[in-house]
Amino acid sequence: MVQNNLFPPQRMCAQIDDSMIGQFLSYWFSYNKPCRLTIIPSEKSPGLVGICFTVRDDDYPTLEFMQKACAKTGARLWNLTDKQT
Repeated sequence: MVQNNLFPPQRMCAQIDDSMIGQFLSYWFSYNKPCRLTIIPSEKSPGLVGICFTVRDDDYPTLEFMQKACAKTGARLWNLTDKQT
């Protein structure tokens, strides 16, 4: 069976206050660590971090984790995927 993905893998970054990292990670654990995370402190805005990960359109655990963790922590979600055509 050939699967047609709606979009290629997307590199996402949740911009979040560093005091909310623990809560964000608790959702990651509750979803059984659905993706690899990279945590990067902001160089320009003290107190903010970026939590980066890759999501595919058929990766439902990561999609659910992303939606819930961002909604509950107030994270701002950025798509870092290159938009070249």
